[in-house]
Amino acid sequence: MDLVLGLSMTSKDIRGVLVDGVTGEAAHVDRAVLDVPDVDAFDAEAFLESLLVEGDLHTVGLTWSQDAEPVAIKVREALDVLSGGAPVVAVPDVEAAEALARGIADITGYDFLVVCIVEPDAAVIATVDGRRVAVETIDRVDSATLIDRARAVVRSARPSPDAVYVLGSADTDELVSALTDATPRPVITATEADFALTRG
Repeated sequence: MDLVLGLSMTSKDIRGVLVDGVTGEAAHVDRAVLDVPDVDAFDAEAFLESLLVEGDLHTVGLTWSQDAEPVAIKVREALDVLSGGAPVVAVPDVEAAEALARGIADITGYDFLVVCIVEPDAAVIATVDGRRVAVETIDRVDSATLIDRARAVVRSARPSPDAVYVLGSADTDELVSALTDATPRPVITATEADFALTRG
């Protein structure tokens, strides 16, 4: 079995998803979430061993927010030991958001959409306009700033987006409510929204 491992880190936690196949688009084999309150005590090797199963690891994708760099360094060092020589690809959160937005557009058939990915210490907003994707990051975001910026992006998108997706591991209820009031288009979230950046 060929496997792809996706890992995303914020200042609050680390999320991992192990996916069957070499593209990262198939069904997940395993997933895990670990709170990281103390970076010094964080055992990256134990976390990775809990995710890795029998099979050949084809690629590891690694993304993190700026505040999570100390955790990312420990995970990267542990991967040198445990990845079995599989290439480890650092994916900036902007690129992960772009890949996710393109994937949503392909799956849904929407040509125009806005994707908001809200993590505990940052947010990324991707706008899909046909085949082009524009992405912006909002660092150290507070709720009011994020809502104002997301509303501005949705209202200024031309043509009007077919749908707005709100994903991520942070609490998004307030943003979903504000965007629902701001646009007649559907505002969609998902039960696995907290793994959005990891899959992206």
